[in-house]
Amino acid sequence: MEASWQADRTLLRQRYHENPHRRIRDFAELLKRSVGWVAKWLKRISAAPHDETVLNGQSRQRHHRRRG
Repeated sequence: MEASWQADRTLLRQRYHENPHRRIRDFAELLKRSVGWVAKWLKRISAAPHDETVLNGQSRQRHHRRRG
């Protein structure tokens, strides 16, 4: 599953660099992803346009211990 997500993120990055003025909805339809998913990844891609590691998924695990 992660490979499929990685491929979608890579394709989104390529298409975004080809036509950065395209609507988020157009990218979502192209990739068959939600508008929210596309917006989240475009924000990350825009923050580091030449960094390949930005395409890696981020862990959902807690990064800090719970105080108890």
